Amino acid sequence: MATDDTKEAAIRGLHTYKEQLLLEIEQKQADLRSVERSIELLSGNGHKAPTQDNGQRTLTFSGPPTSRYSGLKNQAACRLFLQENADQWWKASQVAKELIRRGITASSKHWNPAITGALNRLADKGIAIKEKRAGVFRYKFSPADK
Repeated sequence: MATDDTKEAAIRGLHTYKEQLLLEIEQKQADLRSVERSIELLSGNGHKAPTQDNGQRTLTFSGPPTSRYSGLKNQAACRLFLQENADQWWKASQVAKELIRRGITASSKHWNPAITGALNRLADKGIAIKEKRAGVFRYKFSPADK
């Protein structure tokens, strides 16, 4: 009986993973269509872009809105975040949450440790300051690097 429950749990997990992969494929296909359309419009090979009543072209995008953080790797995103918030000390978990809130997609299931590692590398390079405060490491953008 225990093996049946484990087997069913594994099957449910695989179905969930399959749905996640299908959603990722749909998103990538939408991104690809958007890039292809942009290439057509910029090269002049495609159909005319929709125009407003005053004759100006209007561009429509079918993807999710992008932010300054879209497409950045963990370390670059952490650096940008610390630069923008240079007057505050941040815990790694706070930085991880803020990056997700600002449009970064968690790149692994171990997102928080990945951000901690990126912050530690920034501290090693002298870009960020790392201090242990009240038993917790906190990070701040290095004023010498502004």
